[in-house]
Amino acid sequence: MIDMEHRMTHVEDECKSLNHRMEEMEKRQDDQDALVSAVAAMNVRVGVVEEKIGEVATDVKELNSKSGKKWENMTEQLFGLVLAAAVGFLLGQIGL
Repeated sequence: MIDMEHRMTHVEDECKSLNHRMEEMEKRQDDQDALVSAVAAMNVRVGVVEEKIGEVATDVKELNSKSGKKWENMTEQLFGLVLAAAVGFLLGQIGL
């Protein structure tokens, strides 16, 4: 009889231990599920960021090409202005 009580106590203790371990595993699984959801949300955000970076890179390329054209036009106009001023000065010096 004592052996049976001892065995029952052991089984009850084992059940408590297993129940506690199962509750811990459920909490870990919930935490893991939350992490998976967070990673999925971050993946979506990274995709959006990559798309925006692509747009910004395209815009920068366009701006760089426009800046280059503006700079070329400005240097041509400045060169023409300096040349016209020099020719005007020379013509003024020779009396024309």
